[in-house]
Amino acid sequence: MSGKVIAIISGKGGVGKTTVTANLGAALALRGARVILVDADIGLRNLDLVMGLESRIVHDLVQVVEGFCAPEEAVIRDRHIDRLHLLPAAQTREHSAVTQDEMRGLCLLLAEDFDYTLIDSPSGIGRGFRNAVAPASQVIVVTNPSATAIRDADRVIGITEAIGLPPPGLILNRARRGVRRRRRHVSCSTFCRFRCWEPFPRTTISSSMTARTSPWRTTRGRPPARHSAASRRA
Repeated sequence: MSGKVIAIISGKGGVGKTTVTANLGAALALRGARVILVDADIGLRNLDLVMGLESRIVHDLVQVVEGFCAPEEAVIRDRHIDRLHLLPAAQTREHSAVTQDEMRGLCLLLAEDFDYTLIDSPSGIGRGFRNAVAPASQVIVVTNPSATAIRDADRVIGITEAIGLPPPGLILNRARRGVRRRRRHVSCSTFCRFRCWEPFPRTTISSSMTARTSPWRTTRGRPPARHSAASRRA
């Protein structure tokens, strides 16, 4: 049975999409699933830095689709979680180096070996975004409460619906409960027609991962509780 292919998208840059991708992948892997994270931001890769794997890159996604190497030669296993893997993007190429059909074929191969293929999409709605959502059977939209992020998220949701993907999941990132809503901030109820995850407190997801840390902030080898004491104090 083939695994699931999920694109993590946002529209606006800087909302925490790459960090969410790494943490979601780590959480699934810690629960026993075989997970591969695919960095689709060709030319501006960052997922390797977030995971602390930048020094271990030998081959990349573009070299795989061009036939220069096999997928298993480019895939990197995480330092801390055996079931978590990364396929890095090329740093010196452009999004035009890969087509939508090539992304579909690549993810079809990966889905034979992994339970989850999580694609970290570039921001925006250009060719890189289209490549990222082409092989996906589901998308998760990451946004934050700012009006600009909400507007861009609404735009990418419209595009995914137009191409026939099911209604997306939504992660409202960098939100705080109990904080009075500011004039330019929007509540999660804006997306009431979508499946919405609870807001992530700032202390739950770490955005300062290095080669010596695990992507998901763990306590005694387990994912953090949904609302830890530290989260409640934040």
